[in-house]
Amino acid sequence: MKGKFSPIGVFDSGIGGVSTLGQAVCMLPNEAFVYFGDSGNAPYSLKADTEIRQYCFQACEFLIEKGVKAIVVACNTATVTAISDLREKYDLPILGMVPAVKVAIRFSLPGKIVVMGTGMTLKSKSLTSLIEEFGKGYDIVKLPCRDVITLIEAGVIQGEEIETCIAGYFNQLDPKEISSVVFGCTHFGVLEKSVKKVIGNHIKIADGNEGTIRHLTNILGNENLLNPGNGHTPDILFYNSGSSVSLEHSKKNFETHFKFLKSIKEKF
Repeated sequence: MKGKFSPIGVFDSGIGGVSTLGQAVCMLPNEAFVYFGDSGNAPYSLKADTEIRQYCFQACEFLIEKGVKAIVVACNTATVTAISDLREKYDLPILGMVPAVKVAIRFSLPGKIVVMGTGMTLKSKSLTSLIEEFGKGYDIVKLPCRDVITLIEAGVIQGEEIETCIAGYFNQLDPKEISSVVFGCTHFGVLEKSVKKVIGNHIKIADGNEGTIRHLTNILGNENLLNPGNGHTPDILFYNSGSSVSLEHSKKNFETHFKFLKSIKEKF
């Protein structure tokens, strides 16, 4: 039975959701977490909708068996494809990811807002609705960025190879005309330094992680499920449907991103 001391489940199509996990650990330091990366079936963006839903149900079943009190679907593609079905089937809070277009708009900077994402996310009704409702008068560019996910899954998150890949996506855009970049895929959360190195430090980065975890915090608080803490360091358990290498990449990328988030937090 779920309670205050039950862990929070987080799953992604692979290791990209560790960026969401990192934000969650920063904002909810008293909570324990179970992370499941479905690298064995990645990338979801190349799968049929029925397959994606099946994988999402399997991931939720796995996390529920671990006794989680809530689940974060830390994958934009999974969210747009399966979130409604998951919420209908399971009796616990299930949160998904939304491209942070509103965050980028709130920056109120002149220039293009570039939304990086998979083809499925960029074509989704949810993103289209966001742009139609909040993006009037803004120059919003949808930028498909699929191949970089393969590099991230292989543990490549910085260096010449990843920067060359990112530069290839942006080669049709003038960096000086870009004001902000929206990470429409949780895999991209570990790329902030690389993206700024390619485009320029003047750009603002927006992702949906902070908003999602803030929403999760509110839900757990309203349901009296927030862990008050007991003086012990909470557990973070990692699982992956792929190889042991994918599991190690998950842990390594999490540690790298978590340290990056903490360094930003300590500046303010």
